[in-house]
Amino acid sequence: MPPEIPPNEPTSSNPPPVYIPQPPPEIIPPQHYQQPYIEGQTSGTAIASLVCGIVGTMGCCCCPLQAAALVAVICGHVSLSQIKANPSLQGKALAMVGMILGYVTIISYALLMLSSLTNPELYKGIQEAMDKAKQEMQQKQELPKDTT
Repeated sequence: MPPEIPPNEPTSSNPPPVYIPQPPPEIIPPQHYQQPYIEGQTSGTAIASLVCGIVGTMGCCCCPLQAAALVAVICGHVSLSQIKANPSLQGKALAMVGMILGYVTIISYALLMLSSLTNPELYKGIQEAMDKAKQEMQQKQELPKDTT
């Protein structure tokens, strides 16, 4: 009988096991949220042009507010020249909309004044309507509140 060989010892008929290293698991790097690159900032005069254009348009019945339309046109032109000189500034569309609103308001106000000068009845009708609206508002403020 042949001598007994412990199982852990290699024999000529039993070669030692071959170690095959496994590749490491694929590591996916963490993905960070990256903010979009903002090329420049919005021109402040472009924003002012838009705001003044909106305020001037709403001031159809109030003369002091219509001065905002003129400011909108001026700010719009200044803003467009600034944006043209400094390409990193943004807001060209804001300036254009503000200018358009300003020009429309100025032209409509000029046409209203021209038509009221040529047709005094139109001016008289507008004045009467404004006076009537003013009186109605004053009466609403003077009425006592109903407590029921």
